[in-house]
Amino acid sequence: LHPANFLFCRKCALSGQSKSCKHRIKLGDSSSYYYISPFCRYRITSVCNFFTYIRYIQQGLLKQQDGE
Repeated sequence: LHPANFLFCRKCALSGQSKSCKHRIKLGDSSSYYYISPFCRYRITSVCNFFTYIRYIQQGLLKQQDGE
């Protein structure tokens, strides 16, 4: 393995596992960033997309399609 590959191997702030953590997240008004693994980033974006979808339903921006 190339030594540069080890630069991104950090402990994920959410899962606690040592993974390739290229992504960072900032929580609240804190000036600190936390490194997260690609898996945790994917889970966060999935939850955000779900809440966006629910908000669109509540606002009536999505129409129900006929099943036939």
